[in-house]
Amino acid sequence: MPRKRVPFKRESGKKSSRLVVIACEGTNTEPAYFQEYKRLFSKSGVRIEILRREETASNPERILSMLEEFQTTYSLAEDDELWLVIDRDQWEASEMASIAQQCTQNSLLNLAVSTPCFELWLLLHRVDIAKYSEDKIAELLLNKSHPKQDRTPLRKELYNIIGRFNHKNLTPHVEEDFLQPEYIQSAIERSQTLDSNLKERWIEGRLGTRVYLLVQSLQT
Repeated sequence: MPRKRVPFKRESGKKSSRLVVIACEGTNTEPAYFQEYKRLFSKSGVRIEILRREETASNPERILSMLEEFQTTYSLAEDDELWLVIDRDQWEASEMASIAQQCTQNSLLNLAVSTPCFELWLLLHRVDIAKYSEDKIAELLLNKSHPKQDRTPLRKELYNIIGRFNHKNLTPHVEEDFLQPEYIQSAIERSQTLDSNLKERWIEGRLGTRVYLLVQSLQT
């Protein structure tokens, strides 16, 4: 017999609060960003829930299973949303296609892929990459660090622009460095410009991120 689903406690006990559940591939940067976003910008009509996982090893299927387990456990409304936040860089196209297909088969599931990774979304808060040279854009898209360097090109670029960036501990400066309203709006607009083909299930072969769709949802 299927397990009986239980109601999820909404903000202030209001059943009408829309629930947005976020599961991230990363264990540090992405959760820190969304936790601080939740603290700063939570709206009375939206309840943000960020799923945490203890293990560092991950793959898109594992992150998706967290959302599916949440959906199996709790009774959700039609306007609730489950968001899968993953990077494109280290997964095969077949893996991405499988995840995208599963998301299209579940009306509550949404996919926010960053190509190559979430740090691009952060960079767009602070700079318009349209001003970069083709060589620079190619370097950021490949995003491969030198064997003797700890920082990837995107992390190095964030450090150079801001003067600090620690992807393992974003929390101390995330509000000042990224979560100013004008920075968030710039990131949304720049992401929209990069997202030239909305029919694509994810942005492939060029820099782009659909995290902006999630953030727009949190704002409404």
